[in-house]
Amino acid sequence: METVVRVRQEGLGITEAIWMHSHGGKHPRPSHVAADGKRYTISEGMYLDGVWAWQRREPKCRCVSRSVIPGLDAASP
Repeated sequence: METVVRVRQEGLGITEAIWMHSHGGKHPRPSHVAADGKRYTISEGMYLDGVWAWQRREPKCRCVSRSVIPGLDAASP
């Protein structure tokens, strides 16, 4: 599902997103918790544990992304 979201974001010209950890599960991945709230380039993903990663690609990952829309997001330059 997250792949569909990423393709839609890119199709709309959205190039950045914010990683959002679900804070669910008994044993969250420390790298996913640390990435919570951090901005990343959608085409590359977030660099976690030595690899470029996207949400929900790893087993039991419940993380999601929030699109950064230039001019509409408070965090935009």
